[in-house]
Amino acid sequence: MVGIGAWAAANYAPSIWQSWEDFAFDHALAGKAASFTSFLTARAHDAANWIGDLWGKTSWGKNANHGSIEGSKPPANDSNTVPRPATNALIGRLAIPRLNLRTMVREGTSEGTLLLTAGHIPGTSLPGQPGNFAVAAHRDTLFRALSRVQIGDMIMFETLNGRYNYKVVSIDIVKPEDVGVLKPGKFPELTLVTCYPFDYVGSAPNRFIVKARQVSNPSPATPYHTVSTGESR
Repeated sequence: MVGIGAWAAANYAPSIWQSWEDFAFDHALAGKAASFTSFLTARAHDAANWIGDLWGKTSWGKNANHGSIEGSKPPANDSNTVPRPATNALIGRLAIPRLNLRTMVREGTSEGTLLLTAGHIPGTSLPGQPGNFAVAAHRDTLFRALSRVQIGDMIMFETLNGRYNYKVVSIDIVKPEDVGVLKPGKFPELTLVTCYPFDYVGSAPNRFIVKARQVSNPSPATPYHTVSTGESR
């Protein structure tokens, strides 16, 4: 029972926390305050709709009368002249529509942060700054879908000040000590970091690196359910 409880906590706690943060971020984008009561009400409404849709697809429903990494310290970056966000401060929301991957990102890569969310690697740039904006997350939770990433995939990063679009240009596997992947390049870029191999049991020996180049100027951020991604959630 203890083992089952630990497994459930490790797998479902991040999902529940991400759902709440996603909800609160959408409200912040719309200039509204979010409460946990309104969050529970919305999730209950979503659950009721899901059950109704599932019921409608069954033979019973059809016959009835009613019709969802922590890395080493990076090299010096020019963005360090900009004040660093407070530890665990909200940075924004990352999404890769083709992979149906979406996660909130907070400042720092401590285990406490990465247990529930993705983390901005301190010392790297922030969205909207020149240089290399780097984000890490665990391979067996929030970044599990990165195993299917491809060159050309689009990545969106939303902050309260605007949305930034990136296009994946390279995928590499490096050693943990190879922090050169965090160096700033000629263009604004986003680097995603997680452990590798994805199915490795224990402390994985390598790091999986996804680099994406910013492809457009920032546009106004909007609540996720109003953003057209070309795919269903």
